[in-house]
Amino acid sequence: MAMKSNHEEVDILQAMHLASLSSLPFGLKVVVDLGLLEIISKADTPSRTLSPAEIVSQLPTNNPEAASIVDRILRTPS
Repeated sequence: MAMKSNHEEVDILQAMHLASLSSLPFGLKVVVDLGLLEIISKADTPSRTLSPAEIVSQLPTNNPEAASIVDRILRTPS
């Protein structure tokens, strides 16, 4: 396998960065459309955190993967 030049690596990293830029606006749209902020804000106390499963229990879905999806949407990037 041929080694990539530094220029090719920079191009690949830039393409990956550009592709990831759209994930934040799409994630925010999903959060707003599903009403996740309202669900979270209605938690019993300000210090109470809801698990993804607790959030999903308040959504009209039967998707067994919904808690995992909500977790990924709300996860803080590291």
